[in-house]
Amino acid sequence: MEEYKGIVKVEIFGKSRGFKFGTMQAALFCKQMKCKLPNMAAYLDGSDLEAQIVWYWSAAVAYSRLAKDQEPSMDEVADQYPPIS
Repeated sequence: MEEYKGIVKVEIFGKSRGFKFGTMQAALFCKQMKCKLPNMAAYLDGSDLEAQIVWYWSAAVAYSRLAKDQEPSMDEVADQYPPIS
């Protein structure tokens, strides 16, 4: 999968985790946050913890879909963050 751009792999708690940033990730983020693409940056100004979690979750899901792997839950990405309703 190294031929794809926007992929980052990070070791977290001894496990390699992949994140794919791009159009799929942006679409997942906007769907979850109920926002339009032009407004996405306003959610990522650093003051909204939920938006930060959704940002990384959407990148993890985009990576798992590309890798044909099991999609992570929001809790897994947020390390025990309470479920978002």
